[in-house]
Amino acid sequence: MNTLSGGESQRLKLVGHLSDASGTRNLFIFDEPTTGLHFDDVALLLQLFQRLVDRGHSLVVIEHNLEVIKSADWIVDLGPEAGDAGGEVVATGTPEQIAKLESSHTGRFLRPVLSKFPKLLHVIPSREDGEGPHKISREFEGSFAYAQDDSVELMRAAETAPRFGAIDRNGAIHVRGAREHNLKNIDLKIPREQLVVITGLSGSGKSTVAFDILFAEGQRRFLDSMSPYARQFVEQLEKPDVDLVSGLPPTVAIEQRVTRGGRLRRFTISFASCLQKPERSFALTAICLWKNRVRLPL
Repeated sequence: MNTLSGGESQRLKLVGHLSDASGTRNLFIFDEPTTGLHFDDVALLLQLFQRLVDRGHSLVVIEHNLEVIKSADWIVDLGPEAGDAGGEVVATGTPEQIAKLESSHTGRFLRPVLSKFPKLLHVIPSREDGEGPHKISREFEGSFAYAQDDSVELMRAAETAPRFGAIDRNGAIHVRGAREHNLKNIDLKIPREQLVVITGLSGSGKSTVAFDILFAEGQRRFLDSMSPYARQFVEQLEKPDVDLVSGLPPTVAIEQRVTRGGRLRRFTISFASCLQKPERSFALTAICLWKNRVRLPL
């Protein structure tokens, strides 16, 4: 039985990508990566995201945690409600821009988090540092918030905290006419090489955008680049109901659950990593597949 929380499982899946020196710039999709994590671990997770962005990767995160949302470079807020009443783009922009919108549920909760400043900043005690105030690094201060004591809610350390990247530094992913599930023929522009958070009420269409459109289209394009022999071993996801998706880099989905095609996703990611070096012989490729425990879905 897997006793790890969803967030812990996702962090373990990232280890291989952080050690990858191939130079490939990917689009990473995360499904609520803060699930089951302590506040101190969320701060470390944000530092991990920073390392991925610094290496030129793009991040799309489905999240409700305000500490992650306020640290994003760009926010996509879906809604306004759930189910049939959702599927529309309520707002897009920086955390400060979203917080000013009365029509955004996310903005109303984000506003007090961005506006409050504690007078005395105490770092949340870590496992090694013990309790009490500590000297903090500039990187850590810019990526997370601190609490003055247990009775005070987490607050932003500085409203002008550095973002995870520069807007429009390397183009964007464009989604045109998305109608999958409850999406209402929406258009989206998702900046690349940045931390982008997709948020909104449960059932508003977040997972549809991230997994059923971005990941499904990325996986379909990856399979198109494979040989017919290799392609026969992979069950291809259905083409999403969308007019156009452009600017999409190689896509890696890192979920906290194994349902909804989780086995296929793990296979696709490992299979892709084993085949990304064309100079490998068949024997070396077979060894790579065995080491990654990839079983062909026959």
